[in-house]
Amino acid sequence: MNGHHDGLSNGTGWLVASDIQFGSQIWQDKHPFLSIPTFRGMTLNGLAFIFIWIAILIFMSRAVDHMLRRSLGSGLYMFIVSPGVAIHELSHALGCLLTGARVVEVKLISKHGGYVKHTQPKVPVIGPVIISLFPLFGGVLFIWVIALAMNYSGISLLDLRDPLSSAHRLVGFFASNYMLWHFWIFLYLLVSVSASLGPSNRDIKNCLLGLIILALIAAAMIETSEYLADGLDHIGRPLMAGMNLTLFLLVFSMLIVLPIYLIRTQLT
Repeated sequence: MNGHHDGLSNGTGWLVASDIQFGSQIWQDKHPFLSIPTFRGMTLNGLAFIFIWIAILIFMSRAVDHMLRRSLGSGLYMFIVSPGVAIHELSHALGCLLTGARVVEVKLISKHGGYVKHTQPKVPVIGPVIISLFPLFGGVLFIWVIALAMNYSGISLLDLRDPLSSAHRLVGFFASNYMLWHFWIFLYLLVSVSASLGPSNRDIKNCLLGLIILALIAAAMIETSEYLADGLDHIGRPLMAGMNLTLFLLVFSMLIVLPIYLIRTQLT
């Protein structure tokens, strides 16, 4: 087969994506991701910022998976991560449909994880990138839809320049919802999806060349045309809002898993 993606490696408010800015605009003091919505176009620094944050989110997802793997027996570990692995593989399959790749075989859950076998996508360059990285979007969308449907309050953007404010938001999310019995099921799904959010080594290999080509094309667009830079900025702002939401969910998952990991490592 030409493609094979495997998993197991490794009240809320609507985000106002139109308020995210990656151009030469200086960030507002209150929030590092929000700025006055004047569109000056994406810069090379803004483009690099996006790729750095994708790498950070992938690292955090793998950290959650690592801590779970080291803290739990194989049976309990599989129980925890299986829903996330299924979402991961379904996201790959959806990415195949979006890019014209024919899905040959799907394995959502197995002893060694899941996988999706598919043909080459019909969309060049960006197709393998979409298929490989779509679990990042599919997993977050899955968790966010549940949070919205259950009307959980407290999910918000994190202010990385104000750790105390960010910590208050994370604690407030738990304090606002912990009395709801279904919130604990949500936390189970959150940890499961977080551990399976990042691409596997095979996924990264499949999309690395496409990512490099896309980065070079985007850089050329930024350097050659203000109109093209403005267009990239309109894509980058909602993308960054989504990554900030992903950051919130991953940090919350790490706060759940980290104490278990530390206790386990101290006992062994």
